[in-house]
Amino acid sequence: MLASAAPDLLDLFVYYRVPASQESAYLAQTRALLTLLRQTSGIEGRLSRRPEAKEGLHTWMESFLDLPAAKEAAVSAHLADPRSASFIEGERHTERFVRLA
Repeated sequence: MLASAAPDLLDLFVYYRVPASQESAYLAQTRALLTLLRQTSGIEGRLSRRPEAKEGLHTWMESFLDLPAAKEAAVSAHLADPRSASFIEGERHTERFVRLA
């Protein structure tokens, strides 16, 4: 069976790099923004980072599992918030997966 063109549920993985020196401030800011996202939209986001820094940068990832496709715009708005975006070095990369099973 093939996946439909318009899936009902998505898994989104958004990764990016933040200076290791900014870890505490970034962590506090992003936790607060994820709490706000959950309170305003019901979307539960997870925050992770690689254990090691490379060239003074940590790779971070926000995960949104079982995200109703209709709520993807709320995640996009969350990611555009300048309060956390100002910490990020370079580009964010988003991977979208369709839930099949």
